[in-house]
Amino acid sequence: MRFLLSATLVLLLSAFVPAPRVLVVGTGTPHTLSVSGLASNTVTTRMPGNDAILWGLHLDEKGDVPCDLELFWWRQNTRSDLTQGLFKTRFRTCGDATSSNGWAAIGYTESMIWLDSNGVPTGDPHEVDGAPNTFLAAHGLRACLNRRGDRIKGVRLFGSTVNQDGEGEARRDPALQSEFERTNCNEWKPMRRCPVGEVMVGVDIHTTGDEIHGLAPKCASVEVREAMVARPN
Repeated sequence: MRFLLSATLVLLLSAFVPAPRVLVVGTGTPHTLSVSGLASNTVTTRMPGNDAILWGLHLDEKGDVPCDLELFWWRQNTRSDLTQGLFKTRFRTCGDATSSNGWAAIGYTESMIWLDSNGVPTGDPHEVDGAPNTFLAAHGLRACLNRRGDRIKGVRLFGSTVNQDGEGEARRDPALQSEFERTNCNEWKPMRRCPVGEVMVGVDIHTTGDEIHGLAPKCASVEVREAMVARPN
């Protein structure tokens, strides 16, 4: 009887213990910027939604044709283990690509990014070392085209910090830039940057046939707020 009373008391007390709270980053209504590169009537959108924010990309080629684009995202979750969601989306118009040196990632280089067996980043590449509630995000990009102007041969990402100093804002940081440039990169096209205070939540991919030749950011404002962590079932 004493054991049953003790167990009941523990259950009653646990019901009144508040669940842990964490910071989550929400995003507003998205809008699309002009394309950097060559525009096309064939446009494919990659925008995961549900507050996903872009931090990196990887562009592969097959036979000199840029045709395999991976986009890397983070999403602040409220799961019981307090981890953040890291995942990628893919756009591919060709078979297996052969060239794989086209990395650009805010705050990280290719050698610093570890991928699991499914090619998904591990760790927390979007979170700033030594500042656990400051996050990294892309807010703009610039594409480099070949001499004919019909293939992307380089991409530069421009980055922001989110919630630096606990201010709950996206703040541009000139030091947060990352790019790749292939040998036949001939002309850097105009930079497309989200308005101040916004980050990239999607990308429009412009193509002709198998060739990727333009990228247009989709932007949204950010809102940092506290949320209650979901309790395990």
